[in-house]
Amino acid sequence: MLIPRPETELLVDELLALTPAKGTVIDLGTGSGCIVIAAAVKRTDLHLHALDRSREALDIARGNAARHGVAQRIEFMEGDFSAPPQAWFGTAHTVVSNPPYVREEDWGTLDPEVRDHDPKQALVPGRSGLEAYRGLVPEARRLLRAGGHLILELGAGQADDVSAIVADAGFVSVQVRADFNAVPRLLTARRG
Repeated sequence: MLIPRPETELLVDELLALTPAKGTVIDLGTGSGCIVIAAAVKRTDLHLHALDRSREALDIARGNAARHGVAQRIEFMEGDFSAPPQAWFGTAHTVVSNPPYVREEDWGTLDPEVRDHDPKQALVPGRSGLEAYRGLVPEARRLLRAGGHLILELGAGQADDVSAIVADAGFVSVQVRADFNAVPRLLTARRG
């Protein structure tokens, strides 16, 4: 359940590179917690927050954090990333998310190892696959300090659409990087 893919390693690498010493990171839609936990293991100086609407996913994330000895360093909170806690507004140096991005019509074509083990709501946000980005990008801007970075994992073929959503929300320096299979997979942007 909630098994991270190799492409998610790109998010962690970028997060570690862009977040300053003693920086604050917010992981929106944390799922199993793999991103925020990897960051906690690699960087003991970071202040880490993780949000997910699924209590079951948060239980898994807390268990994973405990197994890696970092549970006390991560604040896990139940809630939707389209309505994060106001106490977090303006605090983050980095907001990271691997949101649901599979189009509804593509659900049946996923590999059985994905389709049969990961909860559908963790992968499919709706018909277009862009619904989660539309909800989280404006909130990510509210969470970030001026000059802070947004890092997003992208679905195949979504780079242009998500770049437009990010730019329309007032982000600058929008860049997309390809994954190990040359698929545009990682978007970074800066809060202007």
